[in-house]
Amino acid sequence: MLVITPADIKNGIKYGVGVDEFCSKYDCTEEEFERRVRGMYHGKADEILGEIRASERKHRKDRSRFRSGKVKGTSAGLLDAPMDAGDGTVETEQDTAAPAETIESELELLRAEEKTVSDRVMTEENDFQLLLSHHKEKLGELREIQKELLRIKNTFIAKSEQFRLIVADDNSLVERMNKISEARRANIKDLERIRERIKVLETVTLYAYDDGNITIIDGPAMELDDTGSDGLFPELVTNPKCENLTVRQIRLIARMFCIVKNASLPTEVLFDSESVGKAYNQLLDTPIA
Repeated sequence: MLVITPADIKNGIKYGVGVDEFCSKYDCTEEEFERRVRGMYHGKADEILGEIRASERKHRKDRSRFRSGKVKGTSAGLLDAPMDAGDGTVETEQDTAAPAETIESELELLRAEEKTVSDRVMTEENDFQLLLSHHKEKLGELREIQKELLRIKNTFIAKSEQFRLIVADDNSLVERMNKISEARRANIKDLERIRERIKVLETVTLYAYDDGNITIIDGPAMELDDTGSDGLFPELVTNPKCENLTVRQIRLIARMFCIVKNASLPTEVLFDSESVGKAYNQLLDTPIA
């Protein structure tokens, strides 16, 4: 559907183009034509529609008078003009003037149509240029977005590579940590074994005979220092756990307590007498001053 412009309406009023002709030219109904006029002129729409109808009536009358005058003029000419002896053709002044007026009227209509179409082309050109300007703006925005996306893409690629390298380094660290943990667990077991062996080798096994002698039967040599046994002896004599022991056996226990206390190495104690060994072990759980 063609677009109706104010210039089209103005030229139509000037040359007597009626509503029906507008509707035919722009392929619309009379209601649609009036709606489009009201959309262009709003409060002045009724005035414009009145001008269109008034101009149509005026030009219709003018065209009617023109056609009537032409017919009358031709009839009068035929009746009053002399016959030509040569070809028998009768020509009047009205006959020669009529084609000129018809051409002039057609030219006016064509010029009006030319103006309408020219205005429409100019409007369309302006609209096109405006849209083209917006199009260029959008292209500029798209180019900026494309640059930003490219920058983001490059950043993403760089960060992805950095991430990959960090993950690879971290995996290597974890592998080394796991190896160290495995080695550490193995070394801890070895250390415990070695310490246990050292403890065994360093432990001095003392053996107490019933005759009161104490000797080293296993382990490294060390001094058997029983300092303090004389002070401990009276306390053990009155201890209920020693009531079934002889004086010699009680003194043996006192000496063994002090030797173990003063020893520089771990000790293990064995007694020749089972009863003495039992009393010694019971006294270990009893605080002795």
